[in-house]
Amino acid sequence: RIERKVEEYKYIPEALATYGKVHLSERQLGMMIGDVFVIRHDVNLHTEILDTPDFFWNEKEEKFEQDYKMVLGYLEMSGRTEILNKRLDMLRELL
Repeated sequence: RIERKVEEYKYIPEALATYGKVHLSERQLGMMIGDVFVIRHDVNLHTEILDTPDFFWNEKEEKFEQDYKMVLGYLEMSGRTEILNKRLDMLRELL
């Protein structure tokens, strides 16, 4: 979704560089900013990938928590989330 928005909004800096302005209504701009906020919400708040699931709070399953953390590290989830947030910051600054 982020890549789609980057592609969709890439005309903005190009238009600014070429014409010095971009023709967007307040409504269009508000909707674009809203799109970015929704995606950012989904990345940071809606997904619980970086939190340790409740499953591991059970004493019987606690032994698997270390494996879960190892998989998170292997998949570089916190780094991936950081990259997504940087892209979203770029979109937000653009608008």
